[in-house]
Amino acid sequence: MAVDYLSSLNVGSGLNTTQIVDSLIEAEKAPREKPIQDVLDKATVSISELGKLKKEINVFKTTTSTLEGQTGISLSSSDSTAISLNTNGDSFTNEFSHQIAVSQLAASQVIEFSGFSSSSALST
Repeated sequence: MAVDYLSSLNVGSGLNTTQIVDSLIEAEKAPREKPIQDVLDKATVSISELGKLKKEINVFKTTTSTLEGQTGISLSSSDSTAISLNTNGDSFTNEFSHQIAVSQLAASQVIEFSGFSSSSALST
């Protein structure tokens, strides 16, 4: 908590200098914080959506794992990128083949703020 020593001593102009300085600092800081906060908000939404996708994939995995051994279905995976679903013996399932193609991979992102002398500089 800041103490306004000038007001405590009853000296100075009589203006609330602490409040004036705080307002000036906030006015200087606010326009710079908004773009940074916008980027953080977007990142938070992206992370949240990825979490939802992961949850749905886990639900799908759990659901399909309960099918294993039922009606002649078996699941197998040779690596972490492919899952095979095979039918065994006589069952009421029809065989099918399907492939999913990845059309585009996510690109890494770099946030750059101009006006700094180096990547580790704290101010311009």
